[in-house]
Amino acid sequence: MEKYAASDLAKYVIQKHKDAEIGITNLRLQKLLYYVQGYFLKKFDSPAFEEGIYRWAYGPVVVDVYYEYCSNGADDLPPPTNGEFENIEQLVLPEHARLLSKVLDATYSIPVGALVNRTHGESPWAEAQDRGLIAIDSIKKFFDQNNPLQII
Repeated sequence: MEKYAASDLAKYVIQKHKDAEIGITNLRLQKLLYYVQGYFLKKFDSPAFEEGIYRWAYGPVVVDVYYEYCSNGADDLPPPTNGEFENIEQLVLPEHARLLSKVLDATYSIPVGALVNRTHGESPWAEAQDRGLIAIDSIKKFFDQNNPLQII
């Protein structure tokens, strides 16, 4: 299956938030990447991206993506600049775009604090060591057995 760079999926998610006129912070982005990874594992039996997800104090984090945007602090992230993608829709395959849309549609109205609390209550984050890697098998098992956003 096609795998993406987590940073490209981050840009996709940020652009989709801009298109929907909804702000997105780095904290929110991190939770959404976790849900994207979980639902890709559930639906396609394959990860969306290879980068690991780690257990940090405020929930799951893709470290490289976090550091790419950490200079924004708690402010909304800027959309990708013109030229980063000729057409953001061409970044992902249509069947993947449909799943991404479901994840985003389900989370647009959830406050970021509620997303943090949700991820803290889910076994992949809860069972990982502090600042340690959340095992991909743990994410897959959780999402195979659960549908936390009620989208599939």
